[in-house]
Amino acid sequence: MTDFERRLGQRLIARSARGYALTSQGRALLEQAEGLRAISARLAAFARTGERVRLTACIGPHSFWRVT
Repeated sequence: MTDFERRLGQRLIARSARGYALTSQGRALLEQAEGLRAISARLAAFARTGERVRLTACIGPHSFWRVT
């Protein structure tokens, strides 16, 4: 995780003698990951039907994900 934080250039987890806690950046990443988890579930459902799936992603200031 430390390597991941280093590559991102952001602290995601605050570490202390009492344990671990997400930083504000970590909470923001978790929020984005929850959206990806929902998309993953939708993709898995599509895959089971045999239909074609199209995933569109835009990463930047106005990021979005769309599955059609």
